Amino acid sequence: MKQTTLNLPTVVLSLMLGFSAMAMAATKPNPDLERLNASLAALDNDPALSELAAVERLKARQAVTQFAAAKSKSRELALYVASKRVETAQAAAQAELLGNQAEQLDRERDQIMLQASQRDAEMARREADQLRLQNMARQEEAERMSQTIEEERIAREQSNADAQLSSAQAIQARKLADARAREVELARKEAELASILASDNVSDGDALPPMHRRGASMVYTLAGNSFASGSASLTASAQSSLNKLAALLRNGQGTVRIEGFTDDRGADAANLALSQRRANAVLLALRAGGLSAARLKASGKGKAQPVADNGSEAGRARNRRVEIIVN
Repeated sequence: MKQTTLNLPTVVLSLMLGFSAMAMAATKPNPDLERLNASLAALDNDPALSELAAVERLKARQAVTQFAAAKSKSRELALYVASKRVETAQAAAQAELLGNQAEQLDRERDQIMLQASQRDAEMARREADQLRLQNMARQEEAERMSQTIEEERIAREQSNADAQLSSAQAIQARKLADARAREVELARKEAELASILASDNVSDGDALPPMHRRGASMVYTLAGNSFASGSASLTASAQSSLNKLAALLRNGQGTVRIEGFTDDRGADAANLALSQRRANAVLLALRAGGLSAARLKASGKGKAQPVADNGSEAGRARNRRVEIIVN
C-alpha cells in the first residue's frame, strides 16, 4: 500500500488557518445578544426597578445564556425565548413597582384616617344631623377599599407571571389608574351631596366665618372642625355659614381665592391632597350659593404657612383650616 507523506510546514499552516477561523467566529459581534444584554443591564441599573422581579430577571439571564450557546438550528427559537423572557422581566418589575406604590399610599391613608378619627371623635358625635351623608360616604369608601384590595391582589399575582401574562399585567395597571380617577369623582359628588343637604337646613342664626383683614384683602377662616373626620365633607353648620357668605359676596366683582391647610402630622403628599379636596369642597359650596365660577379659585397648601405651633394639639387645630381670601 502506498503511504502519503505530509509536508510539516503544510500541516502547521493548515492548523494555524483553522485556529484563526475559529477565533474570528468566536469574536464576531452578535447584535441580538448585545441588545438583550443591554436591556438586562438597563433594568439592573434602574434604581427604582433593580431590586424587583428577581425571579423573572433570573429566567431572562438564563434564556440569554442559552441563546448565546445555541447552535445554528436552534438559534432562532432561542432568540425568541430570550427576547420574551427579557420583556417579561421588564413588565414584571414595572408591575411590582406599581403594586408597592399603591400599598404605600394605602398605608399612609389608613394612618391619616386613624389620626383624624382620634382627633375629631367628640365633634363627630355632635354632628348627628349629618348621619345620612356620612353613611353614604362610608359606603362609598368601603366600596373603594374593597375594589382597591382586589386590584392589588390581582396586581401581586400578575407580577409573578411569566411572558404569557405580560399583557394582563398592563391591563391591571390601567384598572388601578381608573380606580384612582373614580375616587376623585366620588369625592366631588360627596361634596355636592353635602351642599344639597346643608342647603335644606340653613337657619337665620348661622354666622359668617370669622374674618380678619390682610392688607386690602378680607380673609374668612373655616376651622378644621368644619369638615367630617378625615374627609372633605362639610358639616351642616359650615355649609350654612358658607351659604351666608356666598349671599354676602354674590353681588361683588372681586376674585375669591380658597386655600386649604393642614397640620404637619402625616405624609406631605397625603396632607397636600386632603387640603386640596377641602378647598374644592368650599369652592363647590360657594358656587352652590350663587357665586360665579369665574371668580373662584381653589388650591391646597398642605402643611405650609402654619399660623400656630404644631407642637401642641391646640396649635395643630388652628393650622387645620381653609382660608377664603376676598380681594
